[in-house]
Formats: sequence, C-alpha cells, structure tokens
Amino acid sequence: MKKFVLLAAVMFALSQTPVARAVEVGEAAPEIKADYWINMPGSAKSLNSEHLKGRLVLLEFWATWCGPCRESIPHLVELKKKYESKGMLLVALSDEPKSKVGPFVEKYKMPYVVGGGAKSTLQKYGINSLPTAILIGPDGKVLWTGHPAVVDSEIESALKSNPPKKKGSLSDESAASVLKKADKLYREGKFADAMDLFTQVTAEHKGSTQAKKANEQIKKMKGNSTIMEALRRADAGKKCGKWLACARVLAQNGEKADAAKYYDRIINEFGEFEQAKIARAERKALAYEGKTEAAKPSKAAARKAADDDEDEDDDSEDDEDSDDDDEDDDGDEEDDEDDGE
Repeated sequence: MKKFVLLAAVMFALSQTPVARAVEVGEAAPEIKADYWINMPGSAKSLNSEHLKGRLVLLEFWATWCGPCRESIPHLVELKKKYESKGMLLVALSDEPKSKVGPFVEKYKMPYVVGGGAKSTLQKYGINSLPTAILIGPDGKVLWTGHPAVVDSEIESALKSNPPKKKGSLSDESAASVLKKADKLYREGKFADAMDLFTQVTAEHKGSTQAKKANEQIKKMKGNSTIMEALRRADAGKKCGKWLACARVLAQNGEKADAAKYYDRIINEFGEFEQAKIARAERKALAYEGKTEAAKPSKAAARKAADDDEDEDDDSEDDEDSDDDDEDDDGDEEDDEDDGE
C-alpha cells in the first residue's frame, strides 16, 4: 500500500509538468544536458558527447523524494561494478537543485555519474514516471526503456549484439588521456610539465592501471640526474618568479623592508639564476631610494623648521620693540634731568 501511494504521488507530480512524447526504441537518443554534474572523473567538469560516444549508456531518471528511486540505488551500484569495465556508462539524472541532490548522493553513496537541474532533458525524453531507465547503444540509438530493476538481461543482450567500442570507466578514459599528454611532454623534453601530469594521474586515479604506469614514469624520471636537475631548475624558476613578483608589489606599496626580504631570499637561495641578477639590481635600487629619502627632510620636519623660523622672526621683532622702548625710557629720563636744572 505504501509503495502504491508513493507511486501515485510520483505520477501526480510528473503529471503537473507538460512533457514531450516518450522516446521509442530505435530512435536517436536526445542530447543529455544538466546544470551541474557530480562524480565526474579527474578534472572533467561536465558530461559531453565524447564521453558517451562508443559506449553503452544506462540513463536513469530519478528524484530524491522518490521512494522507489532510493530502493533502486543498491542495484544500480551493482550494475556499475559489473558492467563498467565492459563499456557501460551509468548516468543518473534529476531535475532538482544541487543543494538537494549533492547531500543525497553523499548520504546514499551513489558512485556513478549524477546530473542535476536536468528538467529540459526529462522533457525531451518524455519521462512521466520515476524511476525510469533508458538503455542507449554505442550508435546513440534507444535500445530499451523501463524500470531499472529489470534492465540486467537487456544490458547482457546489448553487450553481445553491439559491443561498445570503448571499454573501461570514464575514470580510466580520463586517466589515459592525461597520461598520453604527459608522455608527449616527456618526449619533447618538457619534464616539469610532464611530471605535473604524471603526478595528477596518480592522485586522481589511485589504484588504476594508468596510475601504476604514471608511477613507473615518475620513478624513471627521479632516477635520471639530468632530468632531476632540469626539474630543480624549473621549480626554482617558478619560486623566483613568484618571489620577484611579491617583492615588486611590496616595493610599489612602500613596504620596502618586506620587499628587501624577498629580494634577499632570491639572491641567497638561487644565486646562479638569472632572476637573482635581476633581484640584486632591484634590491640595490631599493636601497638607493631609501638613502635618498633619508637625506630628504620629511614633510613634518620641514613644517616644524618653517614654524621655528617664524618663531625666531617673532622673537626678533619683540627684541626690536623692546630696544625701542628702552630708548624711549632713556629719553624721558634726560628730559626729567633738564627740567630739574
């Protein structure tokens, strides 16, 4: 009874939103779009046609408020484990915001690719009940539609009749792509960039075949003294550039003592590099500016000196007035003496 009520609620909710005609078997599958994506492999931000091309795709439409959808999660996880290495990609789509879907995916440990805010895609596929699963062949055509609980035999049949051109997970594919770029950079002698990508593969695809290959390349590079010296110089160059930029900003802002510290770090730690020569020249100019400024009286000192000059002038005028008064007094005394005589 409880399941019936939930199903009725799902049907009612979906009936309130007008949808297009449901896709049929044999038709080209509409484009899959979403506002955001969760569980994308490596540095990929969104699912695109290249991810789907040549794969068997199991597309599931679901919602966080849908009880039957929650019950389907363990089965979907098993399907991913069983068929991903054979070329099947599982994608779950909801029309809900990330604020709801994100915590739900984490709580129920959904390891497959999840897209959200996909209302337009639900409408294109004509979805009128949840959960709904759609199986799409490597050629991009719809093979089957129905409930995800009964899709197993359809997957088996599809893998036999039209095997996917791509095998392995999206994570494997992503790692292989990065590894290919890293190998190319290595052959070109761009060791620092190659090392960055090899390290990226080991960090983002732990335990994978590609990660093992990347680790082997890293060990090989570390065992080569010429390559390690090139890596050291590349790393030093990055640090020098960063510190030089910091020193210049500080100097421009008048924080010359702090700027001098960055210049000194470059000079002391990387004296043989070209940036150290630049740092010495700019450090010298900075010290010269400091001496010049020290020789100049500050505005406050100049103002005080001007005030002192004015005070001296006032004192001088007072003294002159006092002398005049004394002369007047002497004159008065002489007049008194004359009167006495």
